[in-house]
Amino acid sequence: MGYQERDYYRDDAPDDPLGLRSMSATAKLIILTVLVFIVDLFFGGDDHRVLSALELHADVWTQPWYYFQFLTYGFAHNPRNIQHILGNMIGLWVFGRLLEERLGSTFLVRYYLISIVFCGLVWAARHYLMGEVLAEMSGASGGVVAVIILFCLKNPHATLLDKVLLPIPAWVIGVLIVAADLFGVQLGQKDPSARVAFDAHLAGAGFAVIAWLLKINFGYGTFLDRPGRWVKSMRGLFKRKPALRVHAETHESEDDDDALEREGDRILAKISTHGDASLTAKERRTLEQYSRLMRAKRK
Repeated sequence: MGYQERDYYRDDAPDDPLGLRSMSATAKLIILTVLVFIVDLFFGGDDHRVLSALELHADVWTQPWYYFQFLTYGFAHNPRNIQHILGNMIGLWVFGRLLEERLGSTFLVRYYLISIVFCGLVWAARHYLMGEVLAEMSGASGGVVAVIILFCLKNPHATLLDKVLLPIPAWVIGVLIVAADLFGVQLGQKDPSARVAFDAHLAGAGFAVIAWLLKINFGYGTFLDRPGRWVKSMRGLFKRKPALRVHAETHESEDDDDALEREGDRILAKISTHGDASLTAKERRTLEQYSRLMRAKRK
């Protein structure tokens, strides 16, 4: 049975009435960000208590109990500036979906969240140690820039806006974004009233370059997977093996086909969750064998 026929893949699965499983990770990140914005807008009061609690403060280093702000600031936007959240969510929707389609939802979520933390660390260190004017920062701009630049690095010749304006190569958009942020940093030094964290934007671009150069795969496995594999290998050393293996020659071919089909289904399900970048060389060879088997069965 192919993975499209399983319950977890069906759009009308009975255990997913809201369609959350079929919703892209990009859409979920946007919904969460907008919900935080709405909660603060209607329930945060005149002093916007939700925003104040979630945004990142430059003196957070002296208050370790507020270290959660290194992540939460990326989901907090000032209700007085609706253009800020609107621009960020449009950028995340356009480029986040493109990156998710190529690398998988797990890759996107991990990469986006880690980039937000990275940008927060860089910004807080700069503004605390160098005595800059910004006392707090909020917004997903750093993470969104990281998503855009990584897409541009991985797909430099992809044409964008071809259905709206003239087709523009992705690398051109990446260069324009970085140049604008470099100009913004210089403007902020000359005009303290320009309260935009351009340095966090540049940190997001830098994080994308690091991830691209090091070829970091955020979508496959975690550091917790390695101990698990070690334990399994150690168990295999002490596992008692049968003295004799008996094969039923008449059914050997059928058993091999069934095993290949099960493994192919598993690999396809993995692609749907983590993207094809998560596959190992062995899994790619198995997928080719699986494809040949399926074509033979359809003849």
